[in-house]
Amino acid sequence: LPLAQLQEALRDGTWRDLLLPIDYGLVDFPAVSLECAEERDVRHGGPLSADLSAFAPLGEPFPGQRCRAYAADGSLVAVLTYDDEARLWRPRVVFASL
Repeated sequence: LPLAQLQEALRDGTWRDLLLPIDYGLVDFPAVSLECAEERDVRHGGPLSADLSAFAPLGEPFPGQRCRAYAADGSLVAVLTYDDEARLWRPRVVFASL
């Protein structure tokens, strides 16, 4: 955005209309939806088994693969990275819930 446009939006209170969703830069990563218990585990830093049904749409994961994980309400929970040796999806970045 040009600085003048941002300044105008700040003045007239429309700056929120210029914000992009938090997952805007992550759209190249495949997405999974987590159940409540899985979301809780990830929010506490716990890994998830690759055998969970949430990961079935991804097919066979590859070492270091990343994916976006969403809660049942559609909010972004975390970016997960696949650990091939342990067959686990580990939280790489966990986002605070509001």
